[in-house]
Amino acid sequence: MADNDRGPGALANFFRNIQGSYVDQTEALARGLGQVITFEHVPTGTRVTFKAFLKNFQDQYSSRWNAHSGYGRMDDVMQFESTKRTMTLGFDVKISVSFALI
Repeated sequence: MADNDRGPGALANFFRNIQGSYVDQTEALARGLGQVITFEHVPTGTRVTFKAFLKNFQDQYSSRWNAHSGYGRMDDVMQFESTKRTMTLGFDVKISVSFALI
């Protein structure tokens, strides 16, 4: 399904096209609206995709500076040393109950 086909009516259209008696809601969200999380190993191009819901996302930066005092200066001269980035990603992987019991 193309990105421009996703929207409020996409999920309803997906349900109309499903054949059979059992409808997995998580499959509908994954296929109908593209609600998946994909990890890719860049050197090999290997991808792993989960039907998942994002629960937590944090992106933080912290910079380190060195203070250097100079003769006759009231304030220190600050020299940039480095920046550290920390990312946190939390998600729930959903499964179908009927498939889990098999």
